[in-house]
Amino acid sequence: MTKVKCIKDVSLGSLGMDFTAGEEYDIPAKDANAYSEYFEKKATPKAKKADVEEDKQSTTEENK
Repeated sequence: MTKVKCIKDVSLGSLGMDFTAGEEYDIPAKDANAYSEYFEKKATPKAKKADVEEDKQSTTEENK
């Protein structure tokens, strides 16, 4: 799912939803791309490499 902001009021039958301009929604990425004239993708923070490495280590230690 992709977090998007609606930029134009629209009702999409393929998603079975009505969207209001200015509101944020979680929709499938393929639909966000297909209807880009109605949605603006929100920036999502990336996981820091150190956090990912730490998560891998704790998972490995739990599996021992």
